[in-house]
Amino acid sequence: MSEDIHSYVLAELIAYLYEVKYSCENLPVFKMQGLVKRYSQMMEEFGINYVPHSTRLRERLLDQCQGLQDIRSSGQDTLVTFEKDVQTAVRSARNYNEEAYQFTKVSSIIRREIFSRDKQSLEDTFERPSASTPIALQTLVRMILRGPGSIPSKEDKESMM
Repeated sequence: MSEDIHSYVLAELIAYLYEVKYSCENLPVFKMQGLVKRYSQMMEEFGINYVPHSTRLRERLLDQCQGLQDIRSSGQDTLVTFEKDVQTAVRSARNYNEEAYQFTKVSSIIRREIFSRDKQSLEDTFERPSASTPIALQTLVRMILRGPGSIPSKEDKESMM
């Protein structure tokens, strides 16, 4: 269960990076220290006190985010940003077919999580909906209502340069 939560929090953090990328005129530069803090706060929303190792989180982000690159700076700060050419190509390639594909993918994830439960879990869903709502659905609703990776704006300033 905890590993599932880590996966959903990482997905939310990645969605946040892309949201910032597409909303900025210039390429955003993110401080890993701020991203670690944001990740920890997202985990706390699930009731888990966890601070990820900065290097491992950076490696996971670089592995999962197409076009994200590592910038080694002097001192303690490690920075990540998107490659310029990738940003231009991705922006020009975005279309409604991609969105339809993403909707299909999201609905498949939620359906799988809902229907993989045993009969008793499904019955509990109707008696106590908030206690048995799948984490995938909770994450989706939170992302819809507050935007991807949204935590109060103070952290936005700490995770970006």
